[in-house]
Amino acid sequence: YDAWHSNALTENKESYQQLFEVAPKVFGVSKDICQQLVKLGCSAEKVEYLPCFVDLERFSYVVRDFSEPNFLSIGRFCATKAPFLTIMAFRKVVDKIPNAKLTMIGGDENGVLETCQSLIKSLNLQDSILIPGVLSPEEINGYMQKASIFVQHSVTTPITGDKEGTPVAIMEAMATGLPVISTKHAGIAEMIENGVSGILVDEYNSEQMTQEMIALIGDKQRMKSLGEQASKSIHSNELLTHHIERLTDKIETLIVR
Repeated sequence: YDAWHSNALTENKESYQQLFEVAPKVFGVSKDICQQLVKLGCSAEKVEYLPCFVDLERFSYVVRDFSEPNFLSIGRFCATKAPFLTIMAFRKVVDKIPNAKLTMIGGDENGVLETCQSLIKSLNLQDSILIPGVLSPEEINGYMQKASIFVQHSVTTPITGDKEGTPVAIMEAMATGLPVISTKHAGIAEMIENGVSGILVDEYNSEQMTQEMIALIGDKQRMKSLGEQASKSIHSNELLTHHIERLTDKIETLIVR
């Protein structure tokens, strides 16, 4: 399970109960999802925490000079990633730093992209925000190398209660030494130590995100420190560095059983 879709799981609870009964193992990509699976009725003995795979060879540490106020956001334009809140936070950054740029990479989900494009136009940010669409891992890596700060305002959706898992793009950014400003949300808060390997703000608090974005972009030493600690935390995480081996071992063990 790589995300928590409350309505879908609740409405199909009987089907999932049957799945939990026959499945010998259920992997959750965040500890929060693992807890939710147990609450839904899956045996705790079957649930195991294993974050998503991160290509640490491709997304290796990058030395940056942090000379440009370039912000980067990567992920689907969807409700849980709340890109519109990132845009709202960035609007006030531009008020203080007119040459700041935000690149938002990703595809659309349920019309959220067009909503964001309308918001960008209404705020007159067309020259400050770039939306290049869906890109390859190589192209994404290129944007990461040019960026100074990664931003993502993930939230628990107010109606359905849907959540993220542990976003791969955030882990990739951390792996390259790109400092991250995100929210105290699900697997993100599990992967980032606030103030040490990244910065976390409260969900739906775009004003707080604005303040952190402005403060951090003006502090090269802190950006460097956060990025270094972020990269170390990812590259020393055995669940990530030995992800394929662990998953393969689990599958082979279950097959033997």
